[in-house]
Amino acid sequence: MDITIKYTPIDCFHCQFVFAVPATTDKKWRETHQLFYCPSCRGQMYYPGESDSEKLQKKMNQYKELYEDKLSCCMELQEEVDHKDRRINGYKGALAKEKKRASAND
Repeated sequence: MDITIKYTPIDCFHCQFVFAVPATTDKKWRETHQLFYCPSCRGQMYYPGESDSEKLQKKMNQYKELYEDKLSCCMELQEEVDHKDRRINGYKGALAKEKKRASAND
């Protein structure tokens, strides 16, 4: 039975020593921004930037916010259209009433 483990090389920025860690460990460190140490000089290291999943989550939140803004705007416009339709119907009713009154007076 063969077991294959993928390794990711890491360059120590303190001593420039190159070492490898399992890819799953590297992924975990990138996602959690957990501190780790160089095996040669014991210098502290971490991944300060956003992980891919954090970038995607941020992007998703931006799109969700944009969607909610657009939806809110559409709902406001629909309310305005409904209000104007009700006003028009009121004017139509008043006009019909006045026409009826005018024809009765003739």
